[in-house]
Amino acid sequence: VDEANCQKVRWVVRATHGAVGAANLARAHGLSRRTCARIKRHELRELEHERKARCAKVTIAAPHIVRGFDAMHVEAEEGKRYWLVAADAAIPYRTSILTVPAYDAAHVIAALRADFDRHGPPLVLRWDRIACQRTPEVDNILAEYEVLGLHGPPRHPYYYGQLERQNREHRHWYGYLGCVSERELALAGERMRTALNTLWPRPTLDGWTAEQAWRARQPVDVNRRELQRDVVKSTATYVLAGLDPLHARRRAIELALQERGLLTIKQGGWC
Repeated sequence: VDEANCQKVRWVVRATHGAVGAANLARAHGLSRRTCARIKRHELRELEHERKARCAKVTIAAPHIVRGFDAMHVEAEEGKRYWLVAADAAIPYRTSILTVPAYDAAHVIAALRADFDRHGPPLVLRWDRIACQRTPEVDNILAEYEVLGLHGPPRHPYYYGQLERQNREHRHWYGYLGCVSERELALAGERMRTALNTLWPRPTLDGWTAEQAWRARQPVDVNRRELQRDVVKSTATYVLAGLDPLHARRRAIELALQERGLLTIKQGGWC
């Protein structure tokens, strides 16, 4: 096989991020389709290894430190509805799934209050940047429970990795449900939460279910007011350095958690 042509194929695969097909590569560079397919598979594997090497592995020390919050579109007989899902970020434990007719600030507040009252407020609530989560009313409820709101980067689902992966499980479970009424949808959401929390022994939890790991958690001894003061101070410093306020706050929260040993970030952690 002509090594020069193989090198050209490698370059094209990388330049197109694998979008080009093996048959087109074969026609353009005088190699067999099988050879081009083999080169493409190899380069895509290498690209994925390189991407993971550039990533950082984030580890949260224990349950009840960070909780994710996200919405999932679902359909009921009455029309489009939403599952508002809250889940711990250290273990795959869903704390609540609320079925609502609209994804707005009022329903976000209702979901948060019910979740915090039932499972206790986390130190940090991690969510996206949708407008209904950044209203004065939502800020007030976070202040009431002394919870730090952590907004991730725009258009970057990798930042919310765990809850995004859990949503794949939710969609798979929801796919067997069919079109039901809103009331049945709410009951189904709770059945799904119970099943995924209590019936799935997980290797990452040494064979425990998420429910067992959640019940075995130890209290997190952190002065919430001191944590919030440190975050406000660091946020102001980052803003003066030129970061936008949401980015500055995100950096400040990560720093405060790292200083307390509650979060570690390892560059190249997926190698």
